Amino acid sequence: MTFDACTLDLSNTFTGGQAYTALSRSKTLSGITLLNKIEKKHLFFSPSIKIFIKEFLTTKPIPAKNISEYIKHFD
Repeated sequence: MTFDACTLDLSNTFTGGQAYTALSRSKTLSGITLLNKIEKKHLFFSPSIKIFIKEFLTTKPIPAKNISEYIKHFD
C-alpha cells in the first residue's frame, strides 16, 4: 500500500524494519513529511542484516570467466 503523501513520526520505533516500512509507503521522497529528526536510535537492524552487509562488503565478486560455471547449477 502506497500513498501520495505521508506524515511520519518515527520517534517511537522499537523494532527492525519499522522506519523503512513507514518511509517506503510514500510514492516519492517529496511526499514524505517528518514530524521529527530521524536519529540513529530510531533505526534498528536485525543481527542477520548486519552479518549480510559485512559479508557483502568483504566478499570479492565472482570473476566473469567463472560465472557460466555457476549458472549451470541453476539450469
